[in-house]
Amino acid sequence: MFFLFAALPRSQASIRLIPGIDNPQDADDAAVLIPEAGVGLAMIHYDPAAGSASFAVVKDGAVQDFLYRDNVAVGADLELIPDCMTAVIETTSTGITLAVSCAHPYVVLVANSVDYDLSRDFVTYLEDMGVEVIRTSAIDFEGYKDADSIIILGGPDALDGIGNITRQVLDEDEQRLLREPGGRGMFVHENPWYPRASDKMVTVLAGSDRYETRRAVAENRHRFVV
Repeated sequence: MFFLFAALPRSQASIRLIPGIDNPQDADDAAVLIPEAGVGLAMIHYDPAAGSASFAVVKDGAVQDFLYRDNVAVGADLELIPDCMTAVIETTSTGITLAVSCAHPYVVLVANSVDYDLSRDFVTYLEDMGVEVIRTSAIDFEGYKDADSIIILGGPDALDGIGNITRQVLDEDEQRLLREPGGRGMFVHENPWYPRASDKMVTVLAGSDRYETRRAVAENRHRFVV
């Protein structure tokens, strides 16, 4: 079994495009780019009298296709920019506000400072795959319970409130296993805080102590793929 990360539009930017710029690649204020995705949009033509504009999709600095021609959506080859969305927010006689949003994989990582420090190589491993790792403590976890992808480091007795969260996810047999000397493992469950959302998953990587938790992480990290 492999754990697949959710992708949500977490990177976004908007820009006010003004008339009089014909070559957006030569003007920083005529294009908007999401650096980590290498994707952006640029105004190719603006007609202030008609209040219309043409926008092109830009990927890695090169125009790929037109998205709007004279305010008419003509579509672009979105396969060139997977998981990206665009929108014209406002059109007036003085300009057009355009937004671009790109999705990329992310995960919420719940851990105390001890388990986090012992598993920094796991965080690096995820980030090297392009996964955004959002770390939170037990105290601040309430605001992340609705995330599609959650990883908890630590067993049912982990310090700093992590154990309480883990106990809400694991069944009694799993908790018992982790309390046995040398016990460790990876456990995948549906999100218990949003039981009707079958696409929200929680993964627990834990052991009977901090070192077994680290071993659980090392033994299972290859199962996390984008």
